[in-house]
Amino acid sequence: MKKWIFAFIIIFFIFLLSYCGRDENKLTVQEKLKGSKKYHYIAYKEKIDEKDAKAIKKELQNGDWKKSKIKLKKNPSDYIFYFNEDREDGAVNVYHLWMKVDPLRVTVYSEKKEMKLEGKEAKQLAENVLDVEFYQR
Repeated sequence: MKKWIFAFIIIFFIFLLSYCGRDENKLTVQEKLKGSKKYHYIAYKEKIDEKDAKAIKKELQNGDWKKSKIKLKKNPSDYIFYFNEDREDGAVNVYHLWMKVDPLRVTVYSEKKEMKLEGKEAKQLAENVLDVEFYQR
């Protein structure tokens, strides 16, 4: 009987350590209400696919960021998204996203910098963040 209890305790700790040690990506997406400057949540993705998360983060890190003159109060973005990550400094990088369709163009803004994407890169980012598909003609 003591062997079973000991085995159960060991299995419990293994599951506990694997649960706490996993790298879980959480993403929050908000959409601007039409005719308003307010946003509402359209997605809180508790667990997004690791492949999608890496693709989004890679695109954001490797993108061609340039200094931006965008004024968010005058030109509110179509979408806002951010990863819900525990960071040491407590700050979360918030990304503002503007979309134009036909042909698909995406502008991403964060921390007074912007990046413009077209074609395949824009489609991939839009699909991964918004879970929607855009078809180019």
